[in-house]
Amino acid sequence: MSEMNFLCSCSISELSEGLSLKKISPERIIRSHLDRIEARDSEVQGWAYLDPVTSISTARALSVDEPQGLFHGIPFAVKDVFEVESTPRSYGSTLFASEISTRSSSVVEKLRDAGGICLGKTVTAEFALYKPGKTRNPNNIGHTPGGSSSGSAATVADYQVPLALGTQTAGSIIRPASYCGVIGFKPTLGRYSRAGVLETSPTLDTIGFFCRTAADALLVDRVLAEREEEVSPTGAASSNFTVGVYQHQNIGEASSVVRAVMEVAETKFTKKIFDSKIVKPNSRFLELNNIHRIVHAFEARRCLLSLEGFRIDKVSDLTRKFLEAAQSISELEYDDSVGRLLEMRQRSLELFEGCDVLVAPAAPDYAPRGLDGTGDPVFNRMWTALGVPCAAFPMIEFPGSLPLGLQLIGRPGEDQKLLEILKLITS
Repeated sequence: MSEMNFLCSCSISELSEGLSLKKISPERIIRSHLDRIEARDSEVQGWAYLDPVTSISTARALSVDEPQGLFHGIPFAVKDVFEVESTPRSYGSTLFASEISTRSSSVVEKLRDAGGICLGKTVTAEFALYKPGKTRNPNNIGHTPGGSSSGSAATVADYQVPLALGTQTAGSIIRPASYCGVIGFKPTLGRYSRAGVLETSPTLDTIGFFCRTAADALLVDRVLAEREEEVSPTGAASSNFTVGVYQHQNIGEASSVVRAVMEVAETKFTKKIFDSKIVKPNSRFLELNNIHRIVHAFEARRCLLSLEGFRIDKVSDLTRKFLEAAQSISELEYDDSVGRLLEMRQRSLELFEGCDVLVAPAAPDYAPRGLDGTGDPVFNRMWTALGVPCAAFPMIEFPGSLPLGLQLIGRPGEDQKLLEILKLITS
């Protein structure tokens, strides 16, 4: 195995260990990942903007310094809805193709302060909605990587970068993670700062990320979290917990493969952990998907039409039709939907009765063939609306085939506990 392939295959934890022992340098790590990108990006097309010159110079400066944080010398990428100072920012739209950011988002600064090196911007669906970008699934380039965080999921899956930031307003982290075969983490709503990130829905927008191991996810969460864990992860380390296998109300829309994987998961978890149980849908939450659609559409229209420089006649037909359809939603219908959503959030713990976490489908099937869509977020909307933490993880991974994942869902504020359980399940 070449040094490039070896270093690119390493987890964040492994790279950090090599750096601390001075077996490798930040510059070697960055150059290896840039070489991987050069070899693969023409096929995967996950990058909207790459800055090799700044990345290498930053790595050289770090090489002579003592480690400055948990991410000293570690490369990362960010979805093209995050601000990165002096870097192009298009939001996935030709309308903003010439825009240059004058500041960096809060989460980018946190990673940089911890020693991380930003390689550049990854492709997003237009305005983080539904019009796909150019990115292809690295497992099979004839299939979508999912969206809207398409480039972030694909570049991590293709070993071009060990960490990439994304956003989720419907299913834009969990679904691409399942399609591409990586760990995708959407934290509790508000756990990570949204400052300096494109706003499409203040009620729903959530910052998250992609990586390749649960151990890495724990490290990233520790750096990005705005506050300490509200609930102690008691019992996670000893496997003294219960996983609820959630029988999603839309399970009929899942493929036979997904349904079979859910049955396998129940057996697997029963063998691996303390306990598992079947959890039936709670009738109180059955309308969440529809409520999510209303809130998302209404707020996306309001946010984008107020965005300086935005012109609805200059966006794609798919985005324009989505925003025009949202015009039919009245203020009264929107206010009522938000009110019901907030009430459901207050009662979300009812879903976890007798369970520490839930497991559910991450997507209806394998990544769909073609690049005209990004897949259906039917198994994501509910959890995004509730603002609870979710982590996608691979369940089916065969060489030469498309991966398929499931998701763990945790109680609000119990993000570290969720990731500790994920670590046990995936070990």
